[in-house]
Amino acid sequence: MFLLGLDTVRAIISASGIVPENDKFLSRIIYGKKRPATVKEALIELGYKPLRTEGIINEFKFIKDRLINKDDDWCYKELIRLINQCMVKFDEEIQYGEDSPVRTKYYIDTMSGIHNPEIQEKMKDIMTYLINKYYKKGIPKFIITPKNGNLLFGKVIAISYSIPVLFHKPTKNNPSRATNVTQTVPYTKSRAESEFKVNFEGSLSSDMTKKHDGILVDCNVAGGTQIIEAVEEFRKLIRLQGGINNCHPTIKHVFTLFRVNDDPGFDKRFEDAKTKFHCILMLSEDIKIKIYNQGYPLSDGEIDAIINELEQRGYLFLRQSKKNRRAKSTRNTEDNNHPQNNPDSAITTEKKGDNYES
Repeated sequence: MFLLGLDTVRAIISASGIVPENDKFLSRIIYGKKRPATVKEALIELGYKPLRTEGIINEFKFIKDRLINKDDDWCYKELIRLINQCMVKFDEEIQYGEDSPVRTKYYIDTMSGIHNPEIQEKMKDIMTYLINKYYKKGIPKFIITPKNGNLLFGKVIAISYSIPVLFHKPTKNNPSRATNVTQTVPYTKSRAESEFKVNFEGSLSSDMTKKHDGILVDCNVAGGTQIIEAVEEFRKLIRLQGGINNCHPTIKHVFTLFRVNDDPGFDKRFEDAKTKFHCILMLSEDIKIKIYNQGYPLSDGEIDAIINELEQRGYLFLRQSKKNRRAKSTRNTEDNNHPQNNPDSAITTEKKGDNYES
């Protein structure tokens, strides 16, 4: 039985592909002359049900993703290339965002970019790197994405982990949201259940555990109020309906690729909401201008120069402690010496070409 168990473990490792095939010693032990057709067959031999094997396979993929040759520098460079590729310039200032509006001429259109297969794959790789780096509980059990956010992006990440995704309808200016006409009606268990079903589109897995933790995912963020609203309403409705299937799913981590500006109240909002926020970098108006005007595609040297400037300002977050990140976020005068206060005169280089094909 012991030998049979060892052989099954070897089969699982072999099918997962964790051990490099060019390692002559280990690959000979693990792979032998041929590899099993699928890891699922090996798990079924161990007595696991076919449905359960999907989660185990994802755990192995998760481990493999953490071992492949990707690091923080790779992540910074790929994200800056992505931002450069998705940048759109307007002739006049535009405004987006509600409670913390952003005014800019340079819009990073990852909402459209996600429909491009090449960009979608790049966004997925960068986000899974970020999640794998900071989410220490294995694979999250579900994903939430705000309805006004990048829904396709949330779905793509959920599919990559084979987990469900929920879309939260915001409380403001959303005609499809279900709200009680009479606000004095008490929050009964039945009301909480109904509001959860309608205002969080999608459904959680019926195969829940007590540690059913999820994450919120979006492509970028400004003030973060819409994200916090989704997290807090999720927690409230789960609590008021007494959980789901005797389980109380929760969400404590938020992941976005980047912040579009430096909002001085940003960190405090997430601290007050008892929510951990993770992203890769933060932009300013003059940095957006530089990324756009240097053209597409950026050279390696141009990308390195942008990374250095972001690092000097404290806008890179993968290498920094939470304490340092907060200190950088709350400063008021650091950027006074940068050209963002007069952005149109900061850069004179003409843009090389178009951003991306849809």
